[in-house]
Amino acid sequence: MITAPGGSHAGVHPGVHSGVQPDVHPSTLACDLTCALASTLPPVRPDVHPGVHPEIPDDINRISCRKGLSAAQINIIGLLLAIGPTVTPYKQLSAELERVYSMIRSPGAVRRSVERLVNRGYLRRKQAKVGTSQGVTFTLIQEMLCPHIRAAGPCLCAPVHPAVHPGVHPDADFAPSILREKIDRNILSISSENSKRYSALLESLSEEDIAFHWPELARVGFGTVQIRQIMQRRAQVGETLEHIMQGLTYAEWELARECMTTHKGEPVSTPLNWVFKILATQGYYPRPAAYISPAEQAERDREATTRREKKAYEARREAEADAWIASLTPDARQEILGPDNRIAIPAAVRLRQHFRQHIWPDREKEPGPQMGGHGEGGANSHEQ
Repeated sequence: MITAPGGSHAGVHPGVHSGVQPDVHPSTLACDLTCALASTLPPVRPDVHPGVHPEIPDDINRISCRKGLSAAQINIIGLLLAIGPTVTPYKQLSAELERVYSMIRSPGAVRRSVERLVNRGYLRRKQAKVGTSQGVTFTLIQEMLCPHIRAAGPCLCAPVHPAVHPGVHPDADFAPSILREKIDRNILSISSENSKRYSALLESLSEEDIAFHWPELARVGFGTVQIRQIMQRRAQVGETLEHIMQGLTYAEWELARECMTTHKGEPVSTPLNWVFKILATQGYYPRPAAYISPAEQAERDREATTRREKKAYEARREAEADAWIASLTPDARQEILGPDNRIAIPAAVRLRQHFRQHIWPDREKEPGPQMGGHGEGGANSHEQ
């Protein structure tokens, strides 16, 4: 065999030399911007094929992203666009990078890439737990994202590898996307009735309905056109619509209070685009920190009412106890305390205990405050 300088095999092509095993899974990229992916350009050496010359690095590692993102960071963003606000361990992100993009990164390397994205303001993360599942939830900062980064959805279940040519690798068997499997399981787990209900509710909305329920959003131009487009975008990645209406309510709350801001705390200049992109890509709108739902407010009102009623009840009982004790004759008082009152308990305390145990149960059943009870009548009532 003739070898070229440096150990490369001159004139060796996949499929021609069966002893040479090409890499049928070169890395792919979630970005479709040609300035980013070097492998989308004509190869510098047309006789060199990935896998045949392993000493030549994959072009995916030589991208030139205008935003300064690495290939791993771009693909991680693509995964998070598809995964949404679910609890995701770094180990799972690592596995999905390999399955979807054929990019091998350890969980530690994925964590470091995420930390760089957090430091640069592309996303926020939070430790979370759902049942026995522990991991991290991620929130992408929409205004920071490049529109050319695609979500890793069902359309990527068999990714196109630019260095693999049909006919040259006829036996290449691309691994199915773990994301596709997860999305399929999620879709199956959601009852058809719920799916139909959310879809029907959104489709039934008219411009008048939107203006009634979300007037501030309607004023900035949000309407049925945006609703339909959001539904189409969510359907493209196999996601449900159950959080869309709640997200509209959160956005409406922020607009009404003029507190819709970016992650930097600056006012959102175009609320229409802001709300649409978040709902279309994430399927939910983050809940404002100060937001209180009507159900929560009703529960708080009930608790406050209960506290006020309890306080009023105790005040009424103490007032009636004071009045009852003041109305006792000396003989009635002595009868309750006993002849010697040898127990070392103050008389006022014992009289109040007697009132609560023997007098108050009957008094609280009466419709109004009863301050009566004089002389022996008040004392004898405990004997009946």
